[in-house]
Amino acid sequence: LLLSALATGDRTASQLRASYPDYTIVKEKLALNDRAQVPAILEYVAGAYADYDVDRTDGVKVDMPEGWVHLRASNTEPIVRVIAESSDEASAKTLAARAVAVMRAAMG
Repeated sequence: LLLSALATGDRTASQLRASYPDYTIVKEKLALNDRAQVPAILEYVAGAYADYDVDRTDGVKVDMPEGWVHLRASNTEPIVRVIAESSDEASAKTLAARAVAVMRAAMG
């Protein structure tokens, strides 16, 4: 889409990029004692965020007005990966930290 916009428009790549909003992605992870915990943890997280749009296609992704957070089990390590995106780094870090706190609550 970017190449098509550049080819058919009269803006440079930097001008086109400047027309889009900035977003920041933050990545965190939570170590697990037992991978068997994952389904229950993700179910708990989905319930904790039930007031928002929750997508369970690949783990749990929660869309919120301030951004989104996605949690999924690693296929290679005993961890849950947390990826959060928001308009600035502080907000993305807050989203990720909240999700980790919810997972820890699920673990007891």
